[in-house]
Amino acid sequence: MPKTNKHIEIIVTSLGDGLNSMSLKSRTMIKKVLQKHYSRVGISVVNNAADLAAVAAKNPDLAFIGVKKIPVNGINSPSEDFLWVAEYLEQNGITTTGSGSDAIRLEQDKTQAKDIVMAAGLATSPYFVAKKGQYSDEAQLPLKFPMFIKPPDMGAGAGIDDDSVVRNFKEYESKINSLCSDNRSKALVEEYLFGREFTVALMLDTERKNIMVMPIQQLPLANGRGDAVIGQAMKESATETAVSIVEESVLKQSVMKLAKDVFIALGARDYGRIDMRLDENNVPNFLEANLIPGLIDGSGNFQKACQMNLGMKYEDMIQHIVALAFARELSSELVIPETGTTVLEYQAA
Repeated sequence: MPKTNKHIEIIVTSLGDGLNSMSLKSRTMIKKVLQKHYSRVGISVVNNAADLAAVAAKNPDLAFIGVKKIPVNGINSPSEDFLWVAEYLEQNGITTTGSGSDAIRLEQDKTQAKDIVMAAGLATSPYFVAKKGQYSDEAQLPLKFPMFIKPPDMGAGAGIDDDSVVRNFKEYESKINSLCSDNRSKALVEEYLFGREFTVALMLDTERKNIMVMPIQQLPLANGRGDAVIGQAMKESATETAVSIVEESVLKQSVMKLAKDVFIALGARDYGRIDMRLDENNVPNFLEANLIPGLIDGSGNFQKACQMNLGMKYEDMIQHIVALAFARELSSELVIPETGTTVLEYQAA
């Protein structure tokens, strides 16, 4: 079968701090798939503005995005200025996979994402943002125990561990202090949800007229305190969190509806993943979005959700993501069949 005469660059970074969403294994697998179908496929490692400018100078037909943002002058620069990768490349006339930078900004800032979700009338647990020493006793806290504490702007489970569920002020202070010292981060403090946890993959269909919604339930083992917490250590361990298909029809529909509504409210496009948890009344509540999910064959919840719900093979999934980006050059609007409106019209309603 002849290859399509297109140049695709896979964009990654060697920097940490939760910026990179594509491991060495992932980018290698994606390149191997795309080389079967396209005439030129490369991998570009971008760590600063000069690296990103070099990618733009190559003028690829498509950039497969694996990194959200990069520091303008590199990681050791005193400047805190960042460039949003998809935004920069699209401003230079290069089509990119996945969501645009407005949605990626929301994904990166979990508090803003929760505000957008609440403004859309969708369920997410109440929260506040705290820093070390801000509250001196339990009576001052805006929420009641138990609470769940995590960084507001980190991914891959960073800052989440067995101490993230706090049941008294001593535990609260300890976790706030550890985030400040270990992660140099403020804290997103949420009302703790006791129910089951789900992650939902979403991807437009081939005609870009409907969102395919693919839920799975996450089944983490409870720790010694009885809490099922999916943190950094669990995500980095060799043994992945078990998952299962969602069997209960009513619950499945409510999980799928919330995921789709959140995906649209955040302005996401093409593909992504939405995490949620049930409250005490079995109502799904939004936790966070991952709009550049990991894409490793046989690993990662996005790939698992596609395979378990649709029987979609890894190569087909990667090809589908690329095809959606190329198709966007021809039509930027997604029509929502239930309402007959476009995404932009839906968000404005």
